[in-house]
Amino acid sequence: MLEVFRIAGAKNVIPDDVTKTEIADAGKGRLVGSYKVCIGVDGLITSVSQLNSTGVPAYDAKIIDTIRSEWRYRPFVGTDGKPERVCTAVTFIYAQQSAPPPPRSRPWRPRPPPAATTLAAEATDSGRCVARVPRGKPADGLVSVNRSR
Repeated sequence: MLEVFRIAGAKNVIPDDVTKTEIADAGKGRLVGSYKVCIGVDGLITSVSQLNSTGVPAYDAKIIDTIRSEWRYRPFVGTDGKPERVCTAVTFIYAQQSAPPPPRSRPWRPRPPPAATTLAAEATDSGRCVARVPRGKPADGLVSVNRSR
């Protein structure tokens, strides 16, 4: 309700980079915290108290400090036409993507087939394709083998 009376201060309070890392390391993707904000007759913040924590003390502290130091309001005028002291509850919802999983220590590569069944084909100078099989190993299904070289 008092949002329309705010004349200074950012609506969104973003955590610093260190706190963002702390949030990601804790596996928290979404934080919700509520605070009671009281405004004096002059529109200045008179008090801020935490109702529900975001679960990250550094972020809670930044929210409270930002409200106290940056938020300003036009005075709230009562039905009698005089400025009044008012309090309201403010809820902050912050969401961030979780950090991607760390890379695998070794990239996955397919294993080569066992040496006994490995066949290699190579082109020769004459343009023929010659199949080479390790010496002493049978070559299933191979019709001719040129072992010269």
